[in-house]
Amino acid sequence: MEAMELRDCLRRGDRDLARRFFRAAAKRIDVAWQLAVGADLALPQVEGPRPRSVRLVNSYVRRLLIAAERDPVVATRFVRVSALLEKPARLMTPPIAARVIAGNRRARHLAAGPSERARHERRQVVAGAGSIPVSGAGATALGAAGVRSRRQPRG
Repeated sequence: MEAMELRDCLRRGDRDLARRFFRAAAKRIDVAWQLAVGADLALPQVEGPRPRSVRLVNSYVRRLLIAAERDPVVATRFVRVSALLEKPARLMTPPIAARVIAGNRRARHLAAGPSERARHERRQVVAGAGSIPVSGAGATALGAAGVRSRRQPRG
């Protein structure tokens, strides 16, 4: 990164070279530095103040990484930002943020054990969303409770 900045500065001549180079290099390095510091402060054993902005970004990145496990669009964007090919703000565009939210909802649903999913399905059927397909433990629990979804035949 710095080499490219030096190349560009040299192309414009050597007048005031040091000042122009260090100013240009600082802009590029600042992004990498902020990414590194923010990642370090995500670790509880690292000492240092954690301003609200760092806590918010680290919380978002934690959720982004969960979504990236199953969403190639989010994963690709994260890799491009980590490789400094795109600016960090590209991780917070509305389409990516929506994918992060959706990815975390899916991850929570998949992480829930079978009994938790059955309770969730039962709540939805009882609440009037009877068109949700119910099978397995959920159907057994609902049948025992005398609750039928639209997909269960009346007996």
